[in-house]
Amino acid sequence: MKTNKRRTVLLTIAGCAFATLVMGYFFLALYYAKGYSVGTYINGIYCTGRTPEEVNALLKERAVCRELTVQVSEEEREILDLSNVSYQSDYMPALTQLLAAQNPFLWCRNLLGAGHYEVEPDIQFDEEDLLAEILSLSCMKEEEVQLPHDMMIRRTEQGYVLEDHTRHIFNRERALEVIREAVLHGRSTVDLVQRGCYYDIVPTPDMEALYAVWEKIDAFQSFSMKYLFGDSEELVDASVTSKWITLDRSMNFVTDGNGELVLNEQAVADYVAGLAEKYDTYGLERRYETCTGLTVTVNGGIYGNQLDQEAECAYLIQAFHEHNMADREPEYVHKALYQGLDDVGPDYIEVNLTEQMLYYVKDGELYLKTDIVSGNIRSGHRTPSRMCYVQGKYRNTVLRGPGYASFVYYWVPVYKAIGIHDATWRNRFGGEIYLAGGSHGCVNVPLEQMKILYADIEAGLPVILYYEDDE
Repeated sequence: MKTNKRRTVLLTIAGCAFATLVMGYFFLALYYAKGYSVGTYINGIYCTGRTPEEVNALLKERAVCRELTVQVSEEEREILDLSNVSYQSDYMPALTQLLAAQNPFLWCRNLLGAGHYEVEPDIQFDEEDLLAEILSLSCMKEEEVQLPHDMMIRRTEQGYVLEDHTRHIFNRERALEVIREAVLHGRSTVDLVQRGCYYDIVPTPDMEALYAVWEKIDAFQSFSMKYLFGDSEELVDASVTSKWITLDRSMNFVTDGNGELVLNEQAVADYVAGLAEKYDTYGLERRYETCTGLTVTVNGGIYGNQLDQEAECAYLIQAFHEHNMADREPEYVHKALYQGLDDVGPDYIEVNLTEQMLYYVKDGELYLKTDIVSGNIRSGHRTPSRMCYVQGKYRNTVLRGPGYASFVYYWVPVYKAIGIHDATWRNRFGGEIYLAGGSHGCVNVPLEQMKILYADIEAGLPVILYYEDDE
């Protein structure tokens, strides 16, 4: 009897619980009849229990579209302003349709993750205003899209280039359609390349022939290397090698028996000559800025660089044929201590023959300054203005010449028989002594100063002899 009672109680409780669950389930079904079911996401927004009007307001707030980004190419993009086209968006038609398709009694199905939806708005805008805005884009302007659909090879300062207007041609009508479609669907971006707004013209036989010529030119001028002149560099690239292609009198490309372009070796030699004109200094008169700020003329000499043009021309021709593009330090007939536009460098000796002063500059700073006596002007032993260099260093030497033999402790030859040395027989230096009582052409330096100079300099050091008024 007690067992039956207990069973009755349990059945009653179970029945009540089941009835409660059923009532709850049907209550939620009625609730979701006016709003979206549990677990519903629309365009990424959680919409459970919300009505279409509520969701529409949220979607419109998030998706306010006032501009469309038009990706014209990989590098170029433009912005289409929609504020002037009476642009409006409304999700209600799609949201209402989605709610109508929802079975409220199957709301539990969304618990398994099936309640994610994407809807598009109903877009309205003024067609004429939109067309005007689209046509205002740079990519849509007539002058930009009505280019001749041809191709040609043209010479520029950077070398030959292929101007090909037969590929990636902009389809204006297609672009109008694609941009309008993007606005109509409420999109924020549209890529004209991906949407097929460009096309290529099918090559004709003449175009194919021109492509073949261009491939040869492109391969020819792909040769590239760097010439190293001290701190300066000269790049041999298409701007240079394009001038090495042999042309006939009608300016047509010349080919060999294999149909390959012919290297103009004279043009290579002309290029090397241009390098020599720019960087050669050996034996040439030059304008020189002294350590005291003067700009003077120095009349040639034996210090400087002289490019070995024959060797460099041969090297360039061979390097071109072998496609050897390694950096190159050129060969020289005469090579100074430094190369490049400044071949004097940070260490040098200057002798101002007008002021009768010697300056020794070390690491760009004045290290020693002293009075000197140079060649006797009156007797015709004028010390010449020259770019020269320390040719050696000698101690305890007797200098001999017509009618004299002079012992010196320090002897530094710099140009022919002219050198820098001490002169213990003099008790005065500087001033105008050289005009009538100067040397046989050498630069006389006080013994103590010469001792310091001799100890610090090395062979090859530039020596600049100059007068302030030499022109």
